[in-house]
Amino acid sequence: MLNCSKYFVQFVSWFLTFEALSQDLLPARKNKLWGYIDTSGNWVVQPIFDLVSPLENKEFAKVFAQGQIGLVSKSGQIVFKKEFQKVVLLNDSVLAFTNGHAWGLATIDGQVLVEEGFDYFYNFGKTGLIVVQKGKLYGLCNQQGQMVLPTMFEYVTVVNGDLEAISAQRDGQYELYARSGELLLPKREGQIMEADTNFFVIKEDKLLGAIDSSENNLVPFRYTSFRNLGFGFSLWESKSNNHLFSKNLYKMIYQDAQEYFVYNPTRIRIKKDEKYGVISQEGEPIVLPNYQSIGTNGIYYKLLSDGLTGLSNADGEILVPIAYDYVAYPQDSLIPVSIQKKWGLYFENVGIIVDTLYDRLNLIERQVKAGNKSGVAIIDIGTNGRIIS
Repeated sequence: MLNCSKYFVQFVSWFLTFEALSQDLLPARKNKLWGYIDTSGNWVVQPIFDLVSPLENKEFAKVFAQGQIGLVSKSGQIVFKKEFQKVVLLNDSVLAFTNGHAWGLATIDGQVLVEEGFDYFYNFGKTGLIVVQKGKLYGLCNQQGQMVLPTMFEYVTVVNGDLEAISAQRDGQYELYARSGELLLPKREGQIMEADTNFFVIKEDKLLGAIDSSENNLVPFRYTSFRNLGFGFSLWESKSNNHLFSKNLYKMIYQDAQEYFVYNPTRIRIKKDEKYGVISQEGEPIVLPNYQSIGTNGIYYKLLSDGLTGLSNADGEILVPIAYDYVAYPQDSLIPVSIQKKWGLYFENVGIIVDTLYDRLNLIERQVKAGNKSGVAIIDIGTNGRIIS
């Protein structure tokens, strides 16, 4: 961003007549004067300026001529005519300005929202709010210049979590606010690490825990780390153990697994004693941790044990015993299997209907083409798994 403080600025009513742009402006120089070209190299704004800046936020660019400063919009107009000594674009609609040492806030067209009297203004991430600085203290205002939080905090930051809440520190303690300025959690010594609906992760004395909006303990303060696993589950670890917490149930549902992987809101893969299993959202076992690996397509589980594979449904019911080199996921209840390079076919909830005797097996809807050296057999299968022909 260009420093324009050396210019004495007095805006005049400049209007340029040039084509509205659908692409970015690119600064270009000719005969010691500057203008803008399009991405094809054609002049869009003729070179009449002493200095220009790149398009700062895809909507506006600063231009300078004979000691005067303006903002050029894509429509080709100087969008305000104010006597600002320096301006800083904060976004597409608001800018910070100064005529001396103090700063104020104005709209892009020059309407003053906050009179000069502050040390600086900053964008506050994706919250849509603006940080207001006065001395060593900070506050927040909205895009209309209305104060959301007064300038009395030593530090403000956006807290991770669904609420996109704001942690504000003063006197060494922390408070939590909504973006509207509503107080969510009163002063406390613990730093607020995450804020979700009625679930707040706090760090106190280097240990992590969680409370609800009434400050009731949900997770005791004894963990050294936590991380979200998705679908409302989080992992809490200490030096001696780890626990799986459900934000939906507000309780720990499992402990001391080496690894957790959340498949969906109702199923979690666990690793315990180097073996894999699956538990429910309540922590109840679905597939006992007896397997070398477990894969899923979201509906079925492939189970590997001692180098052989089987298949279960989402409730852990075994559909194909763990006796095959390869098991495919079901296609319309048909499950191709192979052992020692010979193929056969299971039917879901029925059992094997084509023995593993074939070198190749192709499924076309409910018709099976099974081939080997002696020829090809065409097998039609009914909806109940019975062979029709």
